Amino acid sequence: MKLQIKQALTILAALKSLDSYEKQVGNTSARVPYSFNGKVRWNIAKNIGILERVDADTTKARDKIIQQASGGGNSIPSPDSVSEDQREKIQAQHTEFAKNLNELLNGEDEIAGLLKIKATDLNLDQNPIPPATLSILSPLIDDDIEQD
Repeated sequence: MKLQIKQALTILAALKSLDSYEKQVGNTSARVPYSFNGKVRWNIAKNIGILERVDADTTKARDKIIQQASGGGNSIPSPDSVSEDQREKIQAQHTEFAKNLNELLNGEDEIAGLLKIKATDLNLDQNPIPPATLSILSPLIDDDIEQD
């Protein structure tokens, strides 16, 4: 499945949110697990594992971008933390970093092995998954819900 890197990372966060939700019970709130069958839980877990590798690769690439922009360092100082004569150089490093990070996150990659989940298997009548989360997950959802 071809996805932008930033989309893959957003999907990862959405998948991780499917562990449980907060439910108000009287005057207290409790974490309640979503109710999915074993196949759905397995597909969610497999997808998380695949996307965590994308996340780790993205972090490594981001670190390389920092090293490149900083001239070999592992961070770029704040322009406000350097002397006036160094400020322009540091601003240029920040600009280069932002440009290259934006290119990384907006780049597309073929992410092999992601598993589809049937919309009906999400038990949406029972599981209060927010519409925004469903929207984020839509590339992984097989829309098998009949519309009236």
